[in-house]
Amino acid sequence: MPGRGKTSRPASLRAATITVALVIAILPTCSINGVVFGAPPEEFNFAEVVSKLDYESIARHVRELSSYGSRVTGYDGYYKALNYITEYFVRVLGGTNVILQNYTVAIPKDLGAKITVMENGQVLRVLEAFCIWPNYIQTWKVSNLKGQLIYAKKGELSDFNGLNVSGNIVLLDFNSGDGWLNAARLGARAVIFVEPSGTTRWEAMVKFLNVPLYFPRFYVRKEDGDFLVKVSRESDVEVVIDSEFEWERAAAANVIGVVNGTRYPDEIIVVAAHFDSWSVVPKLAFGADEAVSVASLLELARYFSENRPLRTVYFVALSGHWQALAGAREFVEKFFFSPEVVSGRKKMYVFVALDLSTDGSDVALLYRGHMYDFGASGPMLRWLKWLQPRIFNYYIPLLEKQTGKRYSVRDGFHPSGSYGWWASIPEPYMLDSEPFAVAHGLSFAVRTDNVLRLQQGHPFDTWENVKLDNLKPQLEVAAAIVYGLANEQSLGITYSEVAPSRYLFTAAGGDLAGFMTVKGKVWTFNVSKGWYTEVPNAVVVACRVGVSYSSYPFSRIVTMSDEKGEFAINGISGYGYGHGYGRVDVWYFEAYKLSEKTGVIEYAPDQGQYGRMRIRFDYEVNRHPYNVTTVVFRAIPIEIFDVIDPTPYRPLMYMNPVFRNTLRALSSRPWTLTLYDAQQLSQFVAWGLSAVGYEKVAVLFVPPRAKGLLLFRVGPNLNIVGILTNSSPEYPE
Repeated sequence: MPGRGKTSRPASLRAATITVALVIAILPTCSINGVVFGAPPEEFNFAEVVSKLDYESIARHVRELSSYGSRVTGYDGYYKALNYITEYFVRVLGGTNVILQNYTVAIPKDLGAKITVMENGQVLRVLEAFCIWPNYIQTWKVSNLKGQLIYAKKGELSDFNGLNVSGNIVLLDFNSGDGWLNAARLGARAVIFVEPSGTTRWEAMVKFLNVPLYFPRFYVRKEDGDFLVKVSRESDVEVVIDSEFEWERAAAANVIGVVNGTRYPDEIIVVAAHFDSWSVVPKLAFGADEAVSVASLLELARYFSENRPLRTVYFVALSGHWQALAGAREFVEKFFFSPEVVSGRKKMYVFVALDLSTDGSDVALLYRGHMYDFGASGPMLRWLKWLQPRIFNYYIPLLEKQTGKRYSVRDGFHPSGSYGWWASIPEPYMLDSEPFAVAHGLSFAVRTDNVLRLQQGHPFDTWENVKLDNLKPQLEVAAAIVYGLANEQSLGITYSEVAPSRYLFTAAGGDLAGFMTVKGKVWTFNVSKGWYTEVPNAVVVACRVGVSYSSYPFSRIVTMSDEKGEFAINGISGYGYGHGYGRVDVWYFEAYKLSEKTGVIEYAPDQGQYGRMRIRFDYEVNRHPYNVTTVVFRAIPIEIFDVIDPTPYRPLMYMNPVFRNTLRALSSRPWTLTLYDAQQLSQFVAWGLSAVGYEKVAVLFVPPRAKGLLLFRVGPNLNIVGILTNSSPEYPE
């Protein structure tokens, strides 16, 4: 008889229940509601892992790397850092377990600048100066650039009252926002910024534009700046500037340190961090806070070399981060699309990027960034099916239980409430994990959340400003996740769901991918031949346009054409963000050629009859490899300032403050700038324009010796609201 209050079950059902329980206890993996789990989390001793992390070693790495000078890819400090990391991997992992992946990348290289202060023809002092990051692709070469020195403090218009600016050189405080544009508007030949006692990344980011305005800008040390402020009060003092700042193809490399797995050597977990740095003053990019990620990578490599995991782990020190993730794109091209991985003989399951800052201690796990903006409801299942619940339901709770700590970890895989896939990061960013994701891989970044990284991007990113205590909780989370993934008895991932794919679109956008190589050529129309000829050594830019456009300057891929006018770019995406069906990314390719003597643009994108009107510049890249063509013409640049909508007196385009794009932003009225031949009152055969709408500067390109007429149209009907010519009372024609 069954007891009171209990429910009797048939003996067969009780036996079945016991059998299921025994099976679950015996098998190394189990499945609940379709989610496959590996070893019980109690087998992971996360507390021991985090207790063995050596923060003194991390501090030594950061101090050493930030002592080399600029680590901008291609600069001297970068190569010192490359050697340091390579030698460390060889020492810790053994020479046979270190791979050097070489590639080339286009960079703006500061080859040196000096300011000679003259009084009555006599040299008072020669000062070292440093170039500011270029406006788009427009670098410069100046020789014997002379002018009276004008000190205009913050660069407000009122600061220029009574000063003779036109044709002279303006001295400004660095912490002056975009006041340097007022100097350019008023006809200054160049600007010199004085080093402040401290600054922020916001100040750095407003010192350059996304349009190719030719306007040399320099930075001087505070002692030299104070001297210049003093002598600027003397009417008989002038300065002479000499500088070389040009694009070049730099030799670059990724360093891969391999720890072979003890049980599953052909299953690979990738852990990566970039070791290059960026500063608005590229020659002064010490990047101490940036270095904490790669320093953490080196420490994780040491730990796993002494505590070998079940799976093979690649520790990848990437470069070219600020060159549109060049190193990460090249890594994916060579290793993820290697014959061994494509065939499945080796399985590269997960890519984990470290993108840490000591400005805060919170972290977010992010799969999506602003390089590709890749993500949709279908592809998100790649992350949500196993990885997200495994991390947030097992790894993090177990880590907290074992350490007795609470960790602030934002879930960027499964956004909810008031947080999106960008977590609490209020501005654009790029992740070294993004190229792996668009190639159909399973990747994410452990990134510091809820901070603005104000100490990065300028010459004050030094060791003294690193707050290493903030790194500890972030690295403990990252170490636990990497340890768990590397030591699961069985990953709950079907490899075909994360295997590399060049181009993929399944039914109804259930899964998307696209990682292709574009091969292109730069042409110019040769009137005497009646056909096109190649343009060697041109600077080529590729960027996403249309709904996927981003104003984030580092998401533009820059390369250079060779002697035959040819170029190649790895990592052009196919599909990106979408609602259900996904979105086909549209990429725009344009080229410029700069004068070898002055650096001024000599050839610009041709919007005319033999250029974009005949040969498209924008492409939906849907196969590998994909061939493109872009056309330039010999041009004279003309700068236009204060380009705004004159009716409501507002910017032509509003940008979303978080994404810095036009999605989910206040609507802007349609607008166009069209260039006409002033003599024929028709469009030029060849002409060009660079304008982005959210900046108040535009650059027109006209044929040499031409007279142009600019029509400004705004509104739904594109009514003409302005006509601009370069006529004057003396020359009204």
